[in-house]
Amino acid sequence: MKYIVKVNKERCKGCKLCIEVCPQGIFKISNKFNKIGYHYIEIIDGKNCIGCKRCVIICPDVSIELYKKEEEKMKLKIGVIPDCFRLPIKDGIKKAAELGLDGIQPYATTGELDPKNLSKTGRDDFKHFVKSLNLEISAIVGDFGGHGFADPKTVEWRIERTKEVIDLAFDLGVKIVTTHIGVVPEDENDIAWKTMEQSLPEVGTYAYNKGIVLATETGPEPAIILKKLLDKLNNPGLKVNYDPANLVMVSGDDPVKGVYTLANYIVHTHAKDGIKLPDENGKKRWKELPLGQGNVNWPEYLKAMKEIGYNGFFTIEREVGEKPELDIIHARDFLRGLEKEIWIK
Repeated sequence: MKYIVKVNKERCKGCKLCIEVCPQGIFKISNKFNKIGYHYIEIIDGKNCIGCKRCVIICPDVSIELYKKEEEKMKLKIGVIPDCFRLPIKDGIKKAAELGLDGIQPYATTGELDPKNLSKTGRDDFKHFVKSLNLEISAIVGDFGGHGFADPKTVEWRIERTKEVIDLAFDLGVKIVTTHIGVVPEDENDIAWKTMEQSLPEVGTYAYNKGIVLATETGPEPAIILKKLLDKLNNPGLKVNYDPANLVMVSGDDPVKGVYTLANYIVHTHAKDGIKLPDENGKKRWKELPLGQGNVNWPEYLKAMKEIGYNGFFTIEREVGEKPELDIIHARDFLRGLEKEIWIK
């Protein structure tokens, strides 16, 4: 058997898209239900897999994993936001390759990668450039700042700009666009909740129809509040970019517990750390720290992610500090150490 193909049955929603695109007919729908109530996909005969990755590309819930047999024990996939190097974007991507990282998650809202600045030829060239460095684009950042999709004054503009980033992701062959949707309020009658409820399904459906998900970053609100909104929206194109440090620093939530709360939505995660500081004049305060020096319990966090069947990237994000490259190297080595202890067993 040349390739190994696996289905995370607890993440699968049984949409049957993999059945439709597989040229070898290796999938079928199970007559059993998973924990979230869906008939999940089963593998009939993995020996016939040719490694075309059509199933992986089409799967909207990132529930299919495919790799060569000799790589059956998958290592931790570690990436970086190349903008964190504070270099021109292509130099930052080259630096990621030099450091032996597996992937990148670049910003695509301003500068060279703003969809408005990247022609079809430019998109093809960029895709080839990243591939030539043996890197994978784990996701692209489509965060335009401000109050996200909670602000009725800017929401129409944000919808259109986000769609442009989704189109860019499609052209680059990337399945995840990350963003901040804004602070989710507890009260469903709040104008911010109402605005999100009205606007997010449009971009979620737009992404889903292109085989892409829009993943909101955790942090401004506790995980249970974000789950409440996502459950109510019930849109297959809306997922989660899990940032454990944001939960610690901003909402004071438990990032390990939050993994289980949002398990069915997590498609990407950041490797970042920090602490929450006392509020000052009614304003929240926090401090980002090098990986392993904050209040994220990384061993327990990795165990939780492994337990829910997460198989995506751990993308290093370092937004502060005088020597970002050294901090990124430290983060890489810290994660590789935990990889041997926890991930590969």
